[in-house]
Parts: sequence; C-alpha cells; structure tokens
Amino acid sequence: MIISYEDLPKIREINNHKTIVFTGGVFDLVHEGHVNGMQYCKSKGDLLIVGVSSDERVKQRKGVNRPIRKELGRLMLVDALKPVDYSFIMPMPNNLYTPTMQVIMTLRPDIFMDHQENRQRWADSTQDIRDVGCQLIFNTSPRLNSTSMIISSILESIKKT
Repeated sequence: MIISYEDLPKIREINNHKTIVFTGGVFDLVHEGHVNGMQYCKSKGDLLIVGVSSDERVKQRKGVNRPIRKELGRLMLVDALKPVDYSFIMPMPNNLYTPTMQVIMTLRPDIFMDHQENRQRWADSTQDIRDVGCQLIFNTSPRLNSTSMIISSILESIKKT
C-alpha cells in the first residue's frame, strides 16, 4: 500500500506488536537483485516498509541523467512487489539528518536493512540507529545486478549497433 511519509508514525502505532523492517533505495530499473533483496528483508520481520528516493534526491546523488523513471512509476513498481507491505517517497535531507535517518527517527522500525556494500556509509550512524531501538542488518548476499550495470550494458549494446 502506498502511503505518505507523514503516515509512518500511525503505521508504527497500529503495528506496534509486529516486527517492522525498513529499507530504501532508488529502484530506477527494478531487477532481480531488488526482488531478492526485498524477499530477504521480508524474511526478517512481519511488515516490510520501503522508502523510494524522490526524483530530486536521485538527481543529487546519481547525476542529471537519473532517474530514468519518475518517482511515481518507481513507487508503483516497488509497491507491487509481493514482499512489500507499505511504500512511500522518502523525504529530502534536512539540516540534521539524511532522508534514511529521518525515516528511522520517525518510523522507529525494529530493523533497518541495507546491502553489505553500503556498510561504511552507516559507520557514523550506527549508534543513532541503535538509540531508537532499531537493529541494523546488512544483506550479505552477492549483488546479482544493479541499475548502473544494466544502463552500462544497454549503452554498450547501442554502441555496437
């Protein structure tokens, strides 16, 4: 179910007895790595809540040619994945927190999951995450694919023709 960022406290309140898992990402071209990651996340709890980066944030992080798909399309695709219970557009960073930390502070999930390749990104925030009662878990499965790899492959194929 697609919700708004502002709905997160209410979702936490009505599901207080359930284990809530939160993860997020761009999901520009949804692929098997995303599906496997969502299945892994869902296996760790009762509810999976997924934050999708806004178009503005993706441009900041990935460059002017991204995202390929607009945020509403990306949000709809993520929401349609079987393991996903709730999805929403992530907030923009504020002066205190990154979008992900804003969600963790607002939602107070039981588990926040990211891929092991992003482990270093969370080094400075691990204690803040724990302080809200959230466990940080890294998916250690090999990356099957990435949107950047898919884009590179498509561009390479075009060059050959």
